[in-house]
Amino acid sequence: MDLKKSVKGFGLLFMLLISLISSVCATDVTFNVGMDGVTVTEGETDLGIINTTGTINFTDEEHNLTFSAVNYDSYNLTVNPTSATEYNVTLNETTYTIVINSELDTFEIYDEEGTLVGTFDDVSRILELTAGTYNYTAVKTGYENESLDFIVPDTEELNVSMILLPQNTTDDTADNATDEEIPVTIIVISDADSKLEQLNDFFHDNVAVMCVIGLVVIYGVGRSMKKTQHKPGNRN
Repeated sequence: MDLKKSVKGFGLLFMLLISLISSVCATDVTFNVGMDGVTVTEGETDLGIINTTGTINFTDEEHNLTFSAVNYDSYNLTVNPTSATEYNVTLNETTYTIVINSELDTFEIYDEEGTLVGTFDDVSRILELTAGTYNYTAVKTGYENESLDFIVPDTEELNVSMILLPQNTTDDTADNATDEEIPVTIIVISDADSKLEQLNDFFHDNVAVMCVIGLVVIYGVGRSMKKTQHKPGNRN
């Protein structure tokens, strides 16, 4: 009975010594992550969440840690408190792929500031974006612009189907042409020229009448000359 008590007491004493040694050989390690909501794990063990800066106590040996956050790529880090007690950790935003579906052969997409995001054709129809809300515009000459409002990573595909514009409104140059002054040539005809043309038109339109009048005049002049020649006293 006394032997069992002695063994039990020795076991408790040994565990107490191990605990004391472990506490003496443990070190606080500080992590600077620069953002909130970063989860730290070691294997399957969850060590907690760090917001911007956090401290975790480790035994003085190597520890393989994983830092993760929503919409960020995981970051792996090996920590050894005997060599360093502070670490800077930078997580990169996850890039999501959005596939563009369209029957158009080619078109462009611009962001809210009017900056060209990309030119898309049958070969390249993919957007790679980080998490966020986007307000883009699809543009193609001869078509109405189409607004593309979507959220990443909720959106995996975009359907682009622009409406064809009526003819003569395909670009700004056509609209601007209607606003320009159209040159007009004005021809001024003097009164003399006008009367001469009217007289010429009269003769041209009344050729037969003028011929008859001419014959009558010639006939009358001929008869007058004959009468003058046959008057008494007019002898040659």
